Amino acid sequence: MMRRYLINVALGTALMFVLSTRVVAKNYTIDTVRVIAEILQNGQVRITEYRTYSFDGSYSQANYELSRRGYDQISEISVSEGGQVYILSESELPGTFSIEERNQSINVIWNYKAVDESKTFVISYNLDGALIVGPDYTEFFWTYLSDDWERATQVLNVELRLPASHNDEGFGWVYGSAEKINIQFTQTGFILDSLERLNKPNEISVRYIFPSRLISAAVTHPDFSLSQVFNQENQRERERLEKLAFEEALSPFVRSFSIILMVMSVVLFFVMYNKYGKRHHPSQQIPEVSFRPPAELKPAIASWLVYSRQVVPNALAATLLDLARQGFFVLKEQTETTKVFKKEKQVVVLELVVPQPDISKITDYEKSLLDFIIERSQEDNRLDKIFSATNNKISSWYVEWSKLVSSHGKAMELVDPESVKGMKYSMFIQFLILVFSMALFALVQIPDPVIAGLLAFTMLLVSFSIQRYKPHGQELYKKFYSYRNGLKMAAKQRLVNSSSLGSLPKDMHMIYAVAFAFTGKNLESILSHLDLDENTMHWMLFGGYQAFGTSGLVKSIGHVTTSVVTSTTSFSAAGATAGVAGGGAGGGAK
Repeated sequence: MMRRYLINVALGTALMFVLSTRVVAKNYTIDTVRVIAEILQNGQVRITEYRTYSFDGSYSQANYELSRRGYDQISEISVSEGGQVYILSESELPGTFSIEERNQSINVIWNYKAVDESKTFVISYNLDGALIVGPDYTEFFWTYLSDDWERATQVLNVELRLPASHNDEGFGWVYGSAEKINIQFTQTGFILDSLERLNKPNEISVRYIFPSRLISAAVTHPDFSLSQVFNQENQRERERLEKLAFEEALSPFVRSFSIILMVMSVVLFFVMYNKYGKRHHPSQQIPEVSFRPPAELKPAIASWLVYSRQVVPNALAATLLDLARQGFFVLKEQTETTKVFKKEKQVVVLELVVPQPDISKITDYEKSLLDFIIERSQEDNRLDKIFSATNNKISSWYVEWSKLVSSHGKAMELVDPESVKGMKYSMFIQFLILVFSMALFALVQIPDPVIAGLLAFTMLLVSFSIQRYKPHGQELYKKFYSYRNGLKMAAKQRLVNSSSLGSLPKDMHMIYAVAFAFTGKNLESILSHLDLDENTMHWMLFGGYQAFGTSGLVKSIGHVTTSVVTSTTSFSAAGATAGVAGGGAGGGAK
């Protein structure tokens, strides 16, 4: 009963165990954060942030991801540590950093070496357009500690420095977790210190007003005034007091209703699962392990079947390899010299075969991928360049490609339509419970409705498990899953010999392994166990390697699967808005 659901729960539990094991073996803390914000005479703002990490284990990379809100332009970004200024480079060597432009943020990534030690990194940058400059007063509203960091902050210290004394004409208000900090306003800004540990949900922003005469910047907001700010802050305080009184009166009812929603969420899911989601039993006994595919399915469709009718990026990589096996192109490993450090590295290039085989024999999703490769290879035929994460065309194209694969899978009519109906019913009910929970939290911000909402969201996702195959579909799924288990055994070198894999060409076993998301050492292991060579893999050329260049192939497949899910676009920052906090960085280490 509910076998698929229990399997999902077991997998989730196993994942949690793995993650918890990693945390024990390797961890880091952010001990101290010190931020110095200097408002320059010309109206620019210079931010210098000192972050002290304590590493338990080996770490080599960290990032600082700054939101694009609250300024027009960022410049002069630098990273340093212990007096060493890091070099801007894509090499990922220790002592280098790189910058990624994302939709809503600027991501600064730096590389280092740290093993069981503490390091203080300094990130600094200039901001243009971060001030609201009025005729008489100027506002700088900035988030100095956001809730986007992977770790809590033990100690926070912030200092704002004005270019001159304001003679008691400076005013400030703290937003966020004000009860956890102490702030001292001075004639040239303020000094802020934390009173206790600041956890991930805590955020600290300060709205600061000072005379415009202290800077030489032009007026950007002619209607901005001190009286306007006081009116806004007084209104905010009145609303805060009214909200506290309202929440205190309503909290008991919200708690009770949240418990009712939690019970409804769980009970309704189990009712829907029992009615629509119980799996059919195959008409024959299917072994747990088999060593050959039970039917002639394309690798991407086999992946779609095994992964619960979801198109995973590995299906794309498997289709690419299968197109090469069918003779549309050849993959070659060759040596190139890097421009910066003049070091040799191995890259995989893709060479189209002329003339091309008959495209009438391939599916529409295979043709879509082939067309994409032909178009992209005209600019650069390196595989990592064809599937470059910085190419903003990949994301939208991959979505459409996934739809083509799904449509082929759906055309097989393996899924019980009644179970789809039950899944939709369950998702709709869980969505309603989620909406009610969010509405309750908007009324009274206590944890109970949040817990109810998280449970409803979890049940909404789990509702996908209500879908079930028809009897023949369940049998096909079980057989392909058995074949996947056989490939896993091969990857672990548990077979007596490779002949156990039957008469299927060895390269097809490899392509199916890619489709089933075999990566890294597992994929290298099965490549080695299959005894692949250049005679077997005529569509791949890895000259100069005794071991047939398996590591190069594995890295290339990993690059393809990573690129299709990390491709991003960029656009300009939004600029500062009166009464709205800018900034708010996040990040972590690995």
